[in-house]
Amino acid sequence: MVRLSALPPLALPAVMLALMLVGMLSPLWLALPAFALVAAFVSWLAALSWPVLDTRGKLLRGLVLGLVLGAAVGRARGWL
Repeated sequence: MVRLSALPPLALPAVMLALMLVGMLSPLWLALPAFALVAAFVSWLAALSWPVLDTRGKLLRGLVLGLVLGAAVGRARGWL
């Protein structure tokens, strides 16, 4: 977390956006690892913050993770 805090404020969102774009636009062999990295990072952040979140925050973290996983499944099945 200390290393992440030292990064410029827009670095992490830019990397996540780039990985999601790779996941949506690249061939499947490259898309699935990109989605896996995003899902792993979102899961890790959710696990770290889970004890201090209220219900709304927990639902939001779950929704984001569900959207990432849903995009990965949709991409793997050819729906996206």
